[in-house]
Amino acid sequence: MDFFKALVPGALLSWVVSSMIGRQGSRGGWLVIERLHFDQHMIYWSWPLFIIGTVLAWALFAMTPK
Repeated sequence: MDFFKALVPGALLSWVVSSMIGRQGSRGGWLVIERLHFDQHMIYWSWPLFIIGTVLAWALFAMTPK
C-alpha cells in the first residue's frame, strides 16, 4: 500500500520540477525531460525523476510508524 501512496508525490515532484526546467528550454541532463502532447495540451515529464521521487516517497512512507 505504501508504494501506491508514493506514486502521487513522485508524479507531483516530476511534473513540477520538469515544468520549471522544461519551460526554460533545457533537457535537464540526465533527467531527460521530454514534452508530452495530449490532444491540445503539452506537459513536461521526466521518467527518471518520477522513479527517484517515487522510491524516495516509498522509503519515507515505509519508515513511518503505522
